[in-house]
Amino acid sequence: MKGKRIFWMIAIGLSLSVAVSFSPVSQAVAAQPSIEATGPGIAGKVLKVTGSGFAPGEVVELVLDMDGVPIIVGKKGAAIAADAGGRFEAETNYPHKLVAVPGSWPLSATGDKGSEAVCQVEIKKP
Repeated sequence: MKGKRIFWMIAIGLSLSVAVSFSPVSQAVAAQPSIEATGPGIAGKVLKVTGSGFAPGEVVELVLDMDGVPIIVGKKGAAIAADAGGRFEAETNYPHKLVAVPGSWPLSATGDKGSEAVCQVEIKKP
C-alpha cells in the first residue's frame, strides 16, 4: 500500500512539473515610449518629431515648454495618432521668432492612453 502511494505521488509530481514546464508564458515587454525632434533650430522653420513605444492608435499631444510657457505643437492642427506599431511622425514649425526664446527646451509627448516621453528641442538665436 505504501509503495502505491509513493508511486502515485511521484507520478502526480512529474505530471505537474511537465505541465508547468510546457505551459506557454506570455511575457510581452512594452516598449518605453520615446520621441526625437529634428530640425534646424530656427524659429518658424520645420520641426520633425518621431515617436515610438506608444500604444497602437494612441492620440498624442506635443507640448513645448519654453521658459515655463507651454506651447502646443502638432501636425499642422491635425491629431497625431500612433500607428499599429506604436510609432508616429509629425511635422510642425518651431515657434515664430517673436515668441521663440533661444535655448534648449523640453518637448513632451503625452498620449491619451497614458504614454509619456520627453526630448530636448534646441532653438537658435535668430
